Amino acid sequence: MAQISYFQTSRNGDGLSYEGFSYRKDRLSVRGTQLWRCIRQGCPGRVETGDLPNPIARGRGHEHLPNPDESSIRTSLTRLRDRAVAGNISIPQIYEEEANTLVSSQAASATLPVFRNVASTLYRARRRVLSPLPQTREDIVIPPSL
Repeated sequence: MAQISYFQTSRNGDGLSYEGFSYRKDRLSVRGTQLWRCIRQGCPGRVETGDLPNPIARGRGHEHLPNPDESSIRTSLTRLRDRAVAGNISIPQIYEEEANTLVSSQAASATLPVFRNVASTLYRARRRVLSPLPQTREDIVIPPSL
């Protein structure tokens, strides 16, 4: 049985990796199951998940070959974003640690984006969570207990 893994897309949507293919959330079916469509534009590949024991492939199948390295890269990028938001470790250090975990797969480590291409995304994700710096003196609030 193939393993299912979930990730977040670059626009914070839900994604699914199954049998080397990547899917994005499409819609909810009448039966209450979730329908997913292939992440590649124009590909008719579909998967259905829900109360089913295994995902069911739908549609005519994919128009491209599976790429398991791509799904591991997507999972790694999601982990990078989550760690950048949650932790206090520097962004370059987080990237290095995640890149070192992909060393086992040569193809996956070769397709991982270089740091300068993902740095702005990671810094932006962290900045959204942190409180903004005060711009004027009126923005500085000193608690009465001090």
